[in-house]
Amino acid sequence: MKSFNIKFCLAVRFDALTEGQGDDVLTNATAHVYKGVEGTISLGISSSRNAVGADQSSIQNHALGQIGLLILNATGNVNAQGQRANSASEITAADYGGNKSVSSIQKGEASGTGDTLVQANGGAVMSNYGFNSPHSVVLNSEHPEKMWKGGLDPY
Repeated sequence: MKSFNIKFCLAVRFDALTEGQGDDVLTNATAHVYKGVEGTISLGISSSRNAVGADQSSIQNHALGQIGLLILNATGNVNAQGQRANSASEITAADYGGNKSVSSIQKGEASGTGDTLVQANGGAVMSNYGFNSPHSVVLNSEHPEKMWKGGLDPY
């Protein structure tokens, strides 16, 4: 009788990226992967940014985490224009023992004399084995009319 050793390989990757524009910009991006004593691999990612500016501030924020076939992907974009412009974005995502969570919070403020404008959008997708959560929503900023629920936007 032959015996075989089977090795299991689990891919783990993560990325947290934040970019901003303004007179005063503060950024933070972290990612943590750890293995519990029971062998459970867990992942936590966060990406945040705050931008303040005279006339304009903007933020592009992205966080991605993957353990095997489990993928957590979140984005956030904020643009503020006015005499005093503030933009803020915070994204966090985690998986602990199969319990997934994601948060994507965007905030823009503009004030002062003259015209003001604030634009903000964000989205998050959680997928497992290639299947998206039925509650995942992706919003494409170039095509806001094409909001897909439970699937990736092909545009």
